[in-house]
Amino acid sequence: MDVIVVGLGFGADFVPIYQAHPEVGRVAVVDTDLARTTAVAQRLGITDTFPTLDDALASSGWDAVHLLTPVRFHAEQVQQVLRSGRHCASAVPMATTLADLDALIAAQEDAQRNYMMMETAVYSREFFHARHCSSPASSAG
Repeated sequence: MDVIVVGLGFGADFVPIYQAHPEVGRVAVVDTDLARTTAVAQRLGITDTFPTLDDALASSGWDAVHLLTPVRFHAEQVQQVLRSGRHCASAVPMATTLADLDALIAAQEDAQRNYMMMETAVYSREFFHARHCSSPASSAG
């Protein structure tokens, strides 16, 4: 499987994971910041780079896309990836409106490709705060 990673802010951290996966052949990177794309590609030995998601999707031979872009782009980009015939994963949230959720479900069903919303932090400060606030010790006087 060949994977495109889009959004190299914290997305660059996922590239070595894909590179190490035994079922992943090639990894490409995409970011609208050309300097960032070049730096990540050079640091991680990536030969396939694209300046935009549109350019990446116009290229053949890629099986899946992992979107790590700003939230405001998720719903539109997930649909775009699915319509291109590729599997798609995205950072959370997948959408911010019910209409966008419905559109994503329809796009996934139409494309017959896998979509996965990926959360990478379970035991974050918010989790520990909520756990602390709900513990019996915190409600005792």
